[in-house]
Amino acid sequence: MFKKLISNAAALALVVSGIFTGPVLAQEVRGFSPAGQWEADDHDSRYEVTLCGDGTQLCAKLFWINPDKLNERNVRYLDKFVIYQGVHTRPNKWEGQIDIYGTKVDGTVKMLSENLIEVRGCAFFIFCQGFTLERIG
Repeated sequence: MFKKLISNAAALALVVSGIFTGPVLAQEVRGFSPAGQWEADDHDSRYEVTLCGDGTQLCAKLFWINPDKLNERNVRYLDKFVIYQGVHTRPNKWEGQIDIYGTKVDGTVKMLSENLIEVRGCAFFIFCQGFTLERIG
């Protein structure tokens, strides 16, 4: 159930915030940049990811929800930042809190390759799950 809650990114309000350690440029290791358009592995949602803030922070805006999955609960997240100013803790990795329907969980966003991002969240240090985003366009 937790995986479906997280992986149904169209229904999530992901907000990365909190205290982060020193910034590292996203392009620094292996030339990967998270900037671009990404689709969740369940193909139900798409995100526009940018480097924001001081140019090293991660921001993502939900810009598309599969029309078959649109409902009153998730439509309010359309065109909203779902990740806001996540700062690198290591090259190609951001850490902070993810807000899922008002419940905050510890989370990470990690670039696995030039075209693949992993998002992981843990509630109460016990229930952990993740999903991937694939670059589109």
